[in-house]
Amino acid sequence: MAILTDLQSELTRVLSSELLKLDVPIAKINTDSLSNHADLFILEDSKSKRSSYRNLCKNSKVIVLVGEDDSDIIKEYFDNGAYDVFVMPIRPNEILFKCQRALNQSFEDRSMFESNLELKEIGLTYKQIQIYRLLEHAGEKGVDRSEFETKLWSGENVHSKTIDVHLCNLRKRLKRRHQEIKIDKEKKWHLCSM
Repeated sequence: MAILTDLQSELTRVLSSELLKLDVPIAKINTDSLSNHADLFILEDSKSKRSSYRNLCKNSKVIVLVGEDDSDIIKEYFDNGAYDVFVMPIRPNEILFKCQRALNQSFEDRSMFESNLELKEIGLTYKQIQIYRLLEHAGEKGVDRSEFETKLWSGENVHSKTIDVHLCNLRKRLKRRHQEIKIDKEKKWHLCSM
């Protein structure tokens, strides 16, 4: 199920009709009712409600629409586990693609996230756990930027800062596990013990 909250009426109408074409059940609620569980939340930025949005990111994918291109706000949402952030005005086709991708993400990924209590306990976001698993699986081979884009962002052209921010935040949290992420001469990242 996808939940649309407090969006502009025209955007809600467009997204609702397009998501229904994809056979995605829709619920429209206001942000006071955010205790509901859904696979995907589409939210408009609200400074007063950012802390409640953070809790949603723990159990659901959250797409946030922000009104200004403010890197601090965007970084805050990604740090708190947002699946994606769009600066308005947005193109409906672009957000629909991201919604479909979020809803189609494999059950296996979600199960791995929910079952890995140890990583959740050190405060890793969903995306950070995906990065950790990719690095762990790669072993000595390492992971380069294009592999991150292909495997974690479905081959989209991802801004280099997006990957850098996720890696930076993951590094900080991994210190508690006595692990670190290093980059080699070939610009491949490796998960290492300290």
